[in-house]
Amino acid sequence: MSRSYSADRSEWDNVVYGVKEILELMAANPEFAYLGYIFSRYMGPPSVREVNEMGHQMLEAMLERGWNYSATKEQPARAALGILGGAQAILRRELIADRPHRLPHLLPDCVYIATVPFLGQREALRLARQARALRP
Repeated sequence: MSRSYSADRSEWDNVVYGVKEILELMAANPEFAYLGYIFSRYMGPPSVREVNEMGHQMLEAMLERGWNYSATKEQPARAALGILGGAQAILRRELIADRPHRLPHLLPDCVYIATVPFLGQREALRLARQARALRP
């Protein structure tokens, strides 16, 4: 994901490319994706669940940086958690259905989910259209 970052792009364009990298990584490594999104959450021992929770908290903190770029005055306290929950539910559904190859096709949906609370619908839709053009 860090390889997808470019100082020449806006913060939100970097979000689009970062999400793209994550989805492609999971599609190319379905066992890794299943371990991270299914096993570690539901079936792993407490130590694995703790690591999963730490990663979840890190992603939540990264998303909360979005408020720095938001014109929204009200900042719902749990928006980042909602973003992660929604995106993870979509990804888990595809993994459980044994369709990891479909994950990169979900890029526009994931980008929209990740950006709409911070940027509003118009800008989130623009970024989702941009993401659609990057799909395989």
